[in-house]
Amino acid sequence: MEGDEEDTEEEFDDDYFEDEDVSWKVRRASSKLLGSIISTQSELLEVLYQKVAPVLITRFKEREETVRVEILNTFNILVKQTGFVPESTTYGQNARNSLRQLLPKFSKALSKELNKKSILTKQAGFPILKEIILVLNGELENSLSLFIPSFETSLSTAGSSKALTNTNLKIDTLTLLRVVFMAHSPESLHQFVDRLIPPIVTASNDKFYKITSEALVVFIEIIRVIRPISWNSETSKNDIQPFNPIFEKSLEQIYTSILGRLKTSDVDLEVKECALTSLGRLLVQCGDLLPSDKVQNEVFPLLLERLRNELTRLTSVRVFNAIASSPLFDNQSQNCNISLIPILEDLISELASFLRKSQRQLRITSLQCLETLVKFFGSSISLVSYSAIFTDVKPLLLESDMHSLPLAFSVLCAVIGAQADASIIANIHEDIVPHAITLVLEMPHVVGGGYGLEALLNFWKTLANVEGSKVSEIIEKLTLPIISSNQVNIPKQAFSTISQSVAVLTLSSPLKDTTLNVFISHVESPTTTEKTKYLSLLIIGEIGRKMDLSLSHPNLHINLLNLFVSTSEEIKHAAAFSLGNITLGNLNYYMPIILSIIREGGQKRYLVLIALKEIITRYSLDSDKSNEAKLNTFAPELWQLLFSNVESNDATEESTRNVISECLGKLSLTEPSKFLNELQLKLNSPSAVTRMTVITAIRFTFTDLDNESYDSFLRPLIVDFLKLVKDDDVNVRRVSLQTLNSAAHNKPNLIRESLYQLLPLVYEETIVKDELIRVVEMGPFKHRVDDGLEERKSAFECMYTLLETSLPQIEISAFFQRVLAGLSDATHEIKVLAHLMLQRLSQLAPTAIAPKLDETMEPLRVAISTKPKANAVKQELEKNAEMIRSAVRTVIVLSKISDAVVSPKFEDMNKELRGPNSGIQDVVQQVIHEVEQQQQLSTFPIVTGAGHGKFVASSSIGLAGSLWPVRSVLMNGAKSSDDAMDLSF
Repeated sequence: MEGDEEDTEEEFDDDYFEDEDVSWKVRRASSKLLGSIISTQSELLEVLYQKVAPVLITRFKEREETVRVEILNTFNILVKQTGFVPESTTYGQNARNSLRQLLPKFSKALSKELNKKSILTKQAGFPILKEIILVLNGELENSLSLFIPSFETSLSTAGSSKALTNTNLKIDTLTLLRVVFMAHSPESLHQFVDRLIPPIVTASNDKFYKITSEALVVFIEIIRVIRPISWNSETSKNDIQPFNPIFEKSLEQIYTSILGRLKTSDVDLEVKECALTSLGRLLVQCGDLLPSDKVQNEVFPLLLERLRNELTRLTSVRVFNAIASSPLFDNQSQNCNISLIPILEDLISELASFLRKSQRQLRITSLQCLETLVKFFGSSISLVSYSAIFTDVKPLLLESDMHSLPLAFSVLCAVIGAQADASIIANIHEDIVPHAITLVLEMPHVVGGGYGLEALLNFWKTLANVEGSKVSEIIEKLTLPIISSNQVNIPKQAFSTISQSVAVLTLSSPLKDTTLNVFISHVESPTTTEKTKYLSLLIIGEIGRKMDLSLSHPNLHINLLNLFVSTSEEIKHAAAFSLGNITLGNLNYYMPIILSIIREGGQKRYLVLIALKEIITRYSLDSDKSNEAKLNTFAPELWQLLFSNVESNDATEESTRNVISECLGKLSLTEPSKFLNELQLKLNSPSAVTRMTVITAIRFTFTDLDNESYDSFLRPLIVDFLKLVKDDDVNVRRVSLQTLNSAAHNKPNLIRESLYQLLPLVYEETIVKDELIRVVEMGPFKHRVDDGLEERKSAFECMYTLLETSLPQIEISAFFQRVLAGLSDATHEIKVLAHLMLQRLSQLAPTAIAPKLDETMEPLRVAISTKPKANAVKQELEKNAEMIRSAVRTVIVLSKISDAVVSPKFEDMNKELRGPNSGIQDVVQQVIHEVEQQQQLSTFPIVTGAGHGKFVASSSIGLAGSLWPVRSVLMNGAKSSDDAMDLSF
């Protein structure tokens, strides 16, 4: 009955014509108003889905096309706002569930309109489908059949007067199809492949390069659907699905179409690169199904030719990298007759030559491809090719490129693992090792941490495992510049890298005891230089963490404790570092000693606390988790001991308190169900020092980013901890704000549902409090001291972080008022923070703040016109110049969303600032140029691939992780062929 009523109403609408009727203008304006409400009031999503969304769906059948398009755009805004709310929150889950419930009714109503002739309706409707897929990670399997006819007609050729499509619609349709094939399981799409392949093949032969490129990229996703290959984490192997013979014709059509576009020499560069990408994906997932003789004699030579072409070589390298890592080429059970071995020598020669090129991305991609080839085809590579690799990799070891350096070491490790030939190893020792040592000694900032350090240590370990006889020689070369009496200026940062390198080499050496004794003798000798002793302590700590030293050196801890009274602060902290790390080698032996010293107190307690911090924070990073169980046995006693030291005289100092807090925080990770409750009880302590220690301890737990079990215990308690923002003690409030800021930055999911309680407390701390301002008399002068300044800075910093991580939970109007107050604050740092927040708000919520720009005019004008004092020092002049640039930049950025009618005062100031009489014309022009450059860069989003080493090809694998990073590319289409390439490999 309901369907009959709808049909009757539609017939009435179709028969109703009146030239004088202007009610459609009202309906269109109403839809626009609803769009503005939805875009600015995301906290009303649940109400909007209950009251507004059903009405919008019923009005999809609007007879006036412009109104219908506006209604579709409004519904699209609603879906987008849903996507902005994190799914991990209850609010986000409820909004998505509401959208899911509307899908059947929505799909029926929208498909009915899309199957009609209106091109504008299709162009407004397809983005909604795309947005729903992105927000819900697919979930249109049951409704796709309704939309397939509209996809087919939209891709039909414009060869007659009844053509239903145009160029833009074809591109929109192909972009939507790409998302459809990416987001849904292959099984749910198999029934549509045969229907969609012909129009897509036709589109791939279109004269307009954009249409051709999009069609080729869609082929990539269709190939994944036809032949899924997914990574099985349980078996650590790739699961290759059997090929369904019904797709043989489709596969042949795709192969013929791609190869035809690649052979054509006069096509656009973007088409060539997309064709290369598609062909690479075809070989990766269906190589064993293609005619092997044609691939071997026609396709591979063609790919080599494209590799030698300057314009297409980067994409070709990526294609070869994907082919080399394909399980089809590595799995003998697949009986794949295609092999890279016949072209291996030519391929490696070209890749090695690319390492000498200035194009950074080409060098990085070539290193990745070389590593893959060596890893999978190492035994088939000749010594001549290995020599070429060494020759071209060696210069990269002395460059300060933190991206290419780890890859260069990875290639060398792959070579050592694949080819342990004596001549190869000798070549590495002669040519590569000296460069690596120079890198450690002279460029420690490159390998001082992160992937650079990890790759360097892996190189030392791999080399030592293959050729352990020369380990002592390498250690000597690493340490000699420091141990020798010659005055060699080695950066302090290098000591840590040297110690870790020596430790890795020593632990892999058959002479590790002898080597260790040398460094222990340096520590015990009173004549050892300070640098030598410092390095030796670091090395002993690194070795002791992996090796029990209690039996071979039972008095080592005594020697380390004796160094706690050294006159050198560096030696003291190095000894504490060493003591903490050797304790991890045998907790049962050393831990009682540590605890007894803490109980005794005295001058050594602070350094022992540093050693304890090293113990607690380091053990979780080691692969040997047996230490964790042993540490738990000491945890209760250690917990009580730490709290007993909180109220000591030393603990009132921030440095000591922070050490104790970090120990408590990291210790709570071992047994959160017990220790979190105990921390919560301490919130009511009458001691401000105790409360500060507790809230700081919570802050140190946020650095453990992947501990979901701990987060589940902390989430219901987090508000109780953070409510210390309204504590009576100003220092407790400051520390609480810093903890909230850390939570917002590292684990925003913990606080999003509680922000409605926490944000008003943060806003309260941004207010200047007269009771915290005191006047200090300094001779004849009086100086105003604001004891609440640091607290206020922390509050504004917290607001800035929340703006980046929790925008949907922020009520923009209240937030803007506090930003406005920050513009008029007397403190330079707070004004700059307010400027940054205004700039960010103009990008994140332009509709909400555009009408309020006049309110920012006066404080911005004051900041721009501020003059330094006549007797101002250099630092004050620099701060004033920075303030002016910051304010000018804010005006330039805000001018992008300003309207002369809505904000006339702001527009007048903007024109005056850009005019020839502004007085700071040079500054304004520089800032305008910087803003324009930044906007140009932001239009090309950086998209990373699935990663190297593990083959991931199935469109259903890691969907949530793969769709969101490429959201902007999917919404706007591939900006370049590089984007398309990254989406596929």
